[in-house]
Amino acid sequence: MDELIRLPDRERFTPSAEAKVLNEAEVHSYQHAAEAIKINGQTITKTTVMNKVHSIEKELPEMEEPPKKKKACEYLYIEADEDHIHRQKCEKEQGGFIGKLVYLFEGKEEVCKGRRKLISPFYFGGLYVGSDQNAVLWEKVDTYIQEHYDQDVLKCVYINSDGGSWIRASENCVGKSRLVADRFHLMKYISRVARCTGDKQAITKGRFYKYIYKNKLLAAKKLLTRIRNRYEGSEKATEKCRSYLEENWKYIQCAFHDKHVLGCSAEGHVSSVYSERMSSRPMGWSETGSDRMCRLRCFIRNYGREKVIDLVNYRREQELVNAVSTGTEGMIDEPQRKRYTAKQRESQRYAEILHGTISRNSTVRKILAIREQLGNI
Repeated sequence: MDELIRLPDRERFTPSAEAKVLNEAEVHSYQHAAEAIKINGQTITKTTVMNKVHSIEKELPEMEEPPKKKKACEYLYIEADEDHIHRQKCEKEQGGFIGKLVYLFEGKEEVCKGRRKLISPFYFGGLYVGSDQNAVLWEKVDTYIQEHYDQDVLKCVYINSDGGSWIRASENCVGKSRLVADRFHLMKYISRVARCTGDKQAITKGRFYKYIYKNKLLAAKKLLTRIRNRYEGSEKATEKCRSYLEENWKYIQCAFHDKHVLGCSAEGHVSSVYSERMSSRPMGWSETGSDRMCRLRCFIRNYGREKVIDLVNYRREQELVNAVSTGTEGMIDEPQRKRYTAKQRESQRYAEILHGTISRNSTVRKILAIREQLGNI
């Protein structure tokens, strides 16, 4: 019956019910999602909700076919940042995970005075731990660009970020890419140094920006040295600023002198896409749970909540494809076999030899499996 109605083993939810569970869990806690799902007085536990989130496919499918006619766009923009997610552990030193967020868009348009929105954004997210998985993430971004945008028209892909090493790796994976320093983080380092000067804070900021506009890294470093020697307690701030300027000077120059570069809103996107659900409140996550939740929240922003049911159906189809479809494998588990008598084990040995010569869809094979099960009752 499970095979006839395309239902995976041990499944107790209809696709629509599972989609509702995932939609609730994407916004609220597992407990809240469990309490929100009540049908005819029946309830589920928060562990069930967690299992449904964990069962999401690691590589989510594309819900839309690539366009036959690719978009003609000269400049594309990528912004990337990460969220720090707490690890669920009993120990005092919990540690955490880094949830990576990358989103691609064609530009920004003004909604009202002082407010703009992204044009055709598309989100990529997950943990992607290690350099190999990080390369997989950026290759997915590059594949999306190649499938949706005309490469003959495309001139440059600007990647705006805080200069993290995992983001810099995009230069080797994304074609026609150019890294740009995020002005928000630059201002953060300069402001910390300027605060150490007290009343001269505004003057100090002006000097830094003057040196940046005139491409004078050496003058900026000399200014940092003077501040460090003159003002007590400025050592940490000046060293961090110096390190950031030295490592990102080329990308900072691009941010200030390339007219096609746009401002970065990565901090706000990380807050709305990840943090409000995963790190803004005191909660802990497993590695699988945090990875799948990152992917689910990106999926919903790309395709909408109504497509979650298609995600559920995709996962179930994958389970059915991977499962053996004879209807008999898995009936006898290993602990059961250990309780066999000597006579049963001898019969089983001949049955296994016979199984090797009978096709998987054979009725004889099914009868043998049923007899084996009845003999163990």
